[in-house]
Amino acid sequence: MRSSGDVAPASATGVIGVVALCTWWGGLGAAVPGGLVGLTATLGACASCATTGQHQEAACFTGCCCLCHDCTRLSNAWHLRNVFVAVGVLAVPAAFASGLMGLILLRAEPHCSSTCMTDQLDKCSSCPGAVVLLHTGSLARCCAKSDYESSTCRGYRRITCTTDDDVKLQLWDGCQGACDCLGGTMSEPACDDYGREGNAALMNCVSVVLLWAVSIWTSQVFSKSIRRHGAWGCASSTHSFQPGVVGGSVNRDGMVIGQPVLGDPTIVVAATALPRATPTLEHGRATDEE
Repeated sequence: MRSSGDVAPASATGVIGVVALCTWWGGLGAAVPGGLVGLTATLGACASCATTGQHQEAACFTGCCCLCHDCTRLSNAWHLRNVFVAVGVLAVPAAFASGLMGLILLRAEPHCSSTCMTDQLDKCSSCPGAVVLLHTGSLARCCAKSDYESSTCRGYRRITCTTDDDVKLQLWDGCQGACDCLGGTMSEPACDDYGREGNAALMNCVSVVLLWAVSIWTSQVFSKSIRRHGAWGCASSTHSFQPGVVGGSVNRDGMVIGQPVLGDPTIVVAATALPRATPTLEHGRATDEE
């Protein structure tokens, strides 16, 4: 992967990874896995660009191989291929989580609330709707005549009425009817929806899906480089150890100097030829007598 065209997949992965990382806050936390996948892809893309022209050499970031010291002899392309494969695998559940939560948030009903401003809480006991509205709050005591004189019930008070409260007060014309019975003024409803979080979650889902496709493409490019050059990293200096070479060295052009060993490098001891036996003394005497 020495040409600029081969670096393009990693660069595209990094750009899409940044989008996934920036939308991690979407979906009320559901897009956090997608953000982590985007962060991993961005780091992998930066490492790929930083090692351009050195993908066939031994690992540059040896600190990541603290649990496997032999992995430092593997090439940068081998490590980067594994990173992008992991990104592709983790992208599937991350995209599912953010996409599902995004659809749920966009289809959810908005949560609205209104405020009733009144200074006539002494009428609470005669307003059934107000009693139902205030029975779970701190102003519930104001509906009792004995407690109305307390400082909590005097002056203007804000009574919040939500969409759920309005449904409970349908028999008394909703929140508006309860507020009118207390002689108060009802404000315009303020609605809080989750459209922003839902849209961010869907954007995170789309970016993670694209990240899955681009990471698979990038891993295939690195796999082709590994099949062409091998998984072991080439030596970047002379007299470096090279797997499969005994007593040899590697020059600047990558040529191996020395005799390669094929198979199991066992030591073979050649048999030594014994000299021809000399005639014994008895054999010489027998010859003389004849």
